[in-house]
Amino acid sequence: MGCYNEIDIQAYTTGDMSNLEGNQIRDHLLTCVSCRRIAESYKVIDKHLQAPLYLEPPKLIIDAVIKKLYPRYPLYSSITALIAASLLFLITWIYVYFDFANNSLIRAFSLSSKNAVNWLSRLLHTVETIYQITQAALKAISQVIYTFLHVTIDPRLIGALIVSLFLALIYFGYHRLFLSLKKEQSQ
Repeated sequence: MGCYNEIDIQAYTTGDMSNLEGNQIRDHLLTCVSCRRIAESYKVIDKHLQAPLYLEPPKLIIDAVIKKLYPRYPLYSSITALIAASLLFLITWIYVYFDFANNSLIRAFSLSSKNAVNWLSRLLHTVETIYQITQAALKAISQVIYTFLHVTIDPRLIGALIVSLFLALIYFGYHRLFLSLKKEQSQ
């Protein structure tokens, strides 16, 4: 009988054959040295595929992949984002500090020159609207939590948690950006 082809030998080494065919190939491997070498090479390949080696890629490749996956934002846009976030925080603080339910700050601006502060008045109206929408959303979240968990949570606490998480994300994002810029400058 002639030698088996490599596909049959590979199927035998992985156990993908019927018992009869497997027994025939096993008997042939006992007498044929060349087919036995092929079967042993497939067994070695299967062994390496089951437990592959992990090799650390070179640092240049890691750096190239990281730069491709996470491109750095320009420094000016980061500074602009920080200024915008600070301005948003200042406007929010002004809104919380003054009593918008009675529109006292807007009335004070109305007493002054309308042309000079008209844009600020519109900005404060926008902040007030955003604040009211946020309050409504926080009340809705509180009601959903109560509906599913039967736990009453103050909407202000939910808002404080969301703001805290948002500020932590901003902090860690800028911290990571600062470290990457510092690392880039040192290289």
